[in-house]
Amino acid sequence: MVITSLHIRNFRAIHDRVFAFTPGFNVVVGPNETGKSTILEALLAVLFRNADSTARDVGRWRPWGTMADPFVRIEFEAGGETYILEKTFLGAKTARLQCPGLRLDTSNKDLIMEQVSKLIPVFDRDGESLQRSFWIRQGELESTMQAIVEASAVRKNMRRIVLGLDGDLDAIKKRLQKEIDDLKKGIDVSRVFKHPGDVRRKYDAWKECEKRLKEKEQMFRDSREDRSELIRLDEEIRELSAAIELDEHVIAQAEAWMNAHGRLEKARRELEECIAGVRQFEKFVADRSDLKEKQNHLREKRERLKRDIDIAERFIRWQENAEKLETNLKLRKEVRDIEEKLKELDDQQASLPPLSKDVFRDAKKLHDEIEKARNRLEASQMKVLVHAYRDLRGSVVRDDEDEEWNLARGEERNVGVNEILRMDFPDALSLSVRSGISDAKEVWRRLQADQVSLSKLLATYGVATIDELAEHMEKQQALANRRKELETAMRSLLRDHSIEELEESIRVRRRRHEEEKPESTSDMDVEELRRQYHESELAAVRIEERLKELERGLAALEKKWGGTDDREKQQVSLAASAAEAKAALESLEPVALNDEEMFRRKKELDEKRKKFRMLNEEAMRIRGRLERGYVGQDEVELLREECEERREEYERMRRELDARVLVRETIGHAETRVLEHFTEPVEKRVVELLGRLTRDRYRDVKLEGNLSVKTLQSANVVVPGTNDLSTGARGQLALALRLAIADYLSVDEPHPIILDDALVHFDEERRSDALELLREFSTRHQVIYLTCHDYLSGIDGANMIEM
Repeated sequence: MVITSLHIRNFRAIHDRVFAFTPGFNVVVGPNETGKSTILEALLAVLFRNADSTARDVGRWRPWGTMADPFVRIEFEAGGETYILEKTFLGAKTARLQCPGLRLDTSNKDLIMEQVSKLIPVFDRDGESLQRSFWIRQGELESTMQAIVEASAVRKNMRRIVLGLDGDLDAIKKRLQKEIDDLKKGIDVSRVFKHPGDVRRKYDAWKECEKRLKEKEQMFRDSREDRSELIRLDEEIRELSAAIELDEHVIAQAEAWMNAHGRLEKARRELEECIAGVRQFEKFVADRSDLKEKQNHLREKRERLKRDIDIAERFIRWQENAEKLETNLKLRKEVRDIEEKLKELDDQQASLPPLSKDVFRDAKKLHDEIEKARNRLEASQMKVLVHAYRDLRGSVVRDDEDEEWNLARGEERNVGVNEILRMDFPDALSLSVRSGISDAKEVWRRLQADQVSLSKLLATYGVATIDELAEHMEKQQALANRRKELETAMRSLLRDHSIEELEESIRVRRRRHEEEKPESTSDMDVEELRRQYHESELAAVRIEERLKELERGLAALEKKWGGTDDREKQQVSLAASAAEAKAALESLEPVALNDEEMFRRKKELDEKRKKFRMLNEEAMRIRGRLERGYVGQDEVELLREECEERREEYERMRRELDARVLVRETIGHAETRVLEHFTEPVEKRVVELLGRLTRDRYRDVKLEGNLSVKTLQSANVVVPGTNDLSTGARGQLALALRLAIADYLSVDEPHPIILDDALVHFDEERRSDALELLREFSTRHQVIYLTCHDYLSGIDGANMIEM
């Protein structure tokens, strides 16, 4: 079967859409909740559901918020024929199957289901087996093994292919088994009957005896093993106890020697500290005496520097006052110079008649209007050039004035035109010309009036042209600007003070200059004096801090060691303690263990003690078991003989019934021999596909008869089952198994393989290998991949369908 077209309307997330598929690789890509999984559900509906179905999930197929009837139409090719199947659910409840090549056109739901069942390799009423083999829903790839085990239709079809049967072998075996069950009632040990036969009773007696024999044998073996284990444990406990005692003795000696050595070191260290403290006390006293002398010297130096700084600062203040007085005098001179310049500007402005901006603007306006009028008149003037190609005689009328013209051949004449010009030369030329403006005379009159007004205005200010008037205006403006500059400069010099305030400041500074004049000038650098004074202050602070530190040190030493007499007594006492510790150390056997060795020995001792306790507990448990149950060899032998007798009775009765089941066993053996190689082709194909998907990480795969994975091999390690595999590895194994089963079931004709985002748990490398494998499968099968990711966009030759 190859799906060529799928039309879905009013079905969940899809309102109306037609999908065209190719026989090879098809990729349906789109964001979440755009209807990709709806495609798979619509395929299941059109292939496996009757149109008149009233199941609960059929009602969920309608799009949200509508009452439209879901409709699905599929076109596919199978067996060289083209089929069209369409179904409308809920309201209309119609179905139709067409095949033009077979002249098939039916709406009978039973005939439709019968015909579709012949075209699908693993057909069952709900489509579960197809979903567990050829179709993979989103998130269901990793559950493939359990799905295959539960898909009886998948295994039934595969056995049918292996055995080459046209009928249902399970039905044949079921009928034969019913006949055998009727003959063996009360004999089959797998069932419990109310009235079992003699064979069943003999079998039960034999098995009960065997059960008691196994228990006695196990108790006999356990007793024998417990006795051996108890002997071994007692010996190990004795050896371990001796080792613990030896380790405890060594550790105790080492700790005693280390404690004595530590007391000696402590006594020596305290004696050395006492001697060092006495020496340090004496050094602190000497340092304190030296620092006090330096402190007195610095105090005298600071007083001397303070007097020098006061003299130097008074001289600097006198010099600064003199400089400021000189500056004020210069400032007064500059201000007086500016006042003289302002007077000169006032005289120059008085010599010029005042010209306001409004008057200049009126004059400029008259000038501009005169220029515009002239330009308009010049623009209205026209010149007509008349060239005679032969002798002409005619008339010219210009401004209503007639003029006779006689032109000789080759003669040219220009005519300036204003207003209207008419030229009339019989048999040669008639011309009428009108100037650009009709009011040229009025413009000329206004031009003359404006010229008179401008001349009067210019004469008022004694200039001949508008340019001279502009120069007059600029000169007047320059004088005003210069005055502003001088006034600004004066305000800048005075710094918003008046001249009277400047004069008062000069008088005050002259008086102070005379009163504060020092008797003698000083050539000392006040900054250098201040720097020296600051350094002396810092030195005094450091000396003060050092004196405090020495006082604290002396107080601490006195607190620790006492006065002179106490220090001498303590020194003698510490010397005696050191001698006693040395004598105690020499009396011990030296066992010197470093910290690492001591830690290791103690750790080993703890482990031995822990093991000793565990061994004792184990020995007590074994003794308890031996006391509770002891079984001898004679008891076991008697029970074994009884079991043998009961077994022989059962076997004798069982042989009497073997002939009755000969037919059933013969059929079973024949089927077993045929099905021994049932999983071999699937295993072989799974090994090939899984090796490609995992790049030969997993090679050998063994399957059970129900197609579940028994074992698989990774390198030299055999992995039992799939529980210990990662999610990705289980997915790759499941994909290999699905593709192998699809190949196996597609002996007669390929069937579409549909995957709904089945590779989401694959890493990038294995997903690339899986896509390459699916691309190769698309050369034999139709592959339809539904995804919301873009990693399939680069597959060559794929039919890309966007949602």
